[in-house]
Amino acid sequence: RVRVGIENMERRKFEIVCTIEDLNRFAYIAEDNDYFGVTLDFVHLSTHGIYEPDLSELKLPIYDIHISQNAGGKTHCPLTVDDGLVHLDAITKSLIDYGYGGFVVLEVKGGHKGSLEVMNAAVEKCKK
Repeated sequence: RVRVGIENMERRKFEIVCTIEDLNRFAYIAEDNDYFGVTLDFVHLSTHGIYEPDLSELKLPIYDIHISQNAGGKTHCPLTVDDGLVHLDAITKSLIDYGYGGFVVLEVKGGHKGSLEVMNAAVEKCKK
């Protein structure tokens, strides 16, 4: 059996599943189906002006997370950028509070150098 995670998409023409509200439209599929959930992409949410989503509003299970930074109008930037719009500490805390224990995919263009260390530091900071 294969799990299917519907992913919220960034702001661009013809995308129809972009926010938690949009994802919740598919909750009826997951009611009796352990194989349907969400791939939650925080940089995509940031393109809609959503920087600290309330995960308690989500009606589907989170199967995996995509994280990167939004800087200079570009998505999938390394987490090491200083002027990014994604609030990594707040997101990490919300994932811990939610009880998320799955995969976090660093969806970063141009290499992951430094991004893993930044992500690990955010996790450690939020555990305190």
